[in-house]
Amino acid sequence: MTAAEQRAAPYLCDDAEVLLVACNTPSQLAKGAVRTLREQGIRAGLFRPQTLWPFPVEALRPFLGRARALVVVEASDGQIEDELRLALSHAGVGAGIPIRHVRRLGGVLPTQAEIVAAARAAAAKEVAA
Repeated sequence: MTAAEQRAAPYLCDDAEVLLVACNTPSQLAKGAVRTLREQGIRAGLFRPQTLWPFPVEALRPFLGRARALVVVEASDGQIEDELRLALSHAGVGAGIPIRHVRRLGGVLPTQAEIVAAARAAAAKEVAA
């Protein structure tokens, strides 16, 4: 089941150094943030899982070699980030890639500006490191 049911829709991930990970409505805001970030010269991409369990780590794997940071965007208290961390750990991939997040609760969605700011900060920290 794990092999057969993993699904994702990557967007501009092939050359992305900062990968946003989001699903459902926040993914649409993250997609807009990717376009803005690219206009600003930051190679960003959106990895949108279509299944959360099993988390589509095999679809994510090809993009991890270039990624310098992951930013999880969600309208919850970290459930997607938990699934991502668990899947990366079980697959033995992604070690050393910092994971940051943008979260909003109570029916409030993260704004595109917040997502852009978090991704810019993640990119700046990784360049400085």
